[in-house]
Amino acid sequence: MKAKIMKSLVLVIIVVLLLLPTVAMVESLPRFIDEVGLLTQAEAATLTAKLDEISERHQFDMVVAVVPALDHREARLFAVDFFEENGFGFGDDLDGIILLLAMDERDFGLATLGYGLYAFTDVGQDYLVDQFLPHLRNDAYFEAFMAYADTVEDLLTAAEAGIPYNVEGLLVAVALLLSVFFGEA
Repeated sequence: MKAKIMKSLVLVIIVVLLLLPTVAMVESLPRFIDEVGLLTQAEAATLTAKLDEISERHQFDMVVAVVPALDHREARLFAVDFFEENGFGFGDDLDGIILLLAMDERDFGLATLGYGLYAFTDVGQDYLVDQFLPHLRNDAYFEAFMAYADTVEDLLTAAEAGIPYNVEGLLVAVALLLSVFFGEA
């Protein structure tokens, strides 16, 4: 009886050990996912490198995903699900932002998670959209995604300095500029 239990235990341990390398070999998705082939390989590589560099430097996942369709979901909610289901996000709060573009609907969803809720105020998100949307409307996808990445980095840097992009932050910046040019009141 003891021998049978011992054999079963050894068998379980062997199975678990055989499965461990398989789990470790599962790779995470790149930060640029293009399920419809919008960008050339060179453009995709350039964008992915930029997203990776900014994400790692700020410890904040910046993702762009292009999907065929939204599957009858609202674009922002689809973006949140895509981000979470694919293991994106830094830390326990899954710090990050995703721009998801659905080609069939010609719609996009922008979602922030974790620290992104602080860094990207409503005013900041409107500003971000204003930077890439004109390119999307002209089907200049690479330019749109690069403008998104550049603007996300700018807004992250401002938030990390304690000044997330919002109306109050703009007023503080204007007051500082005025004091530099005209002296303190």
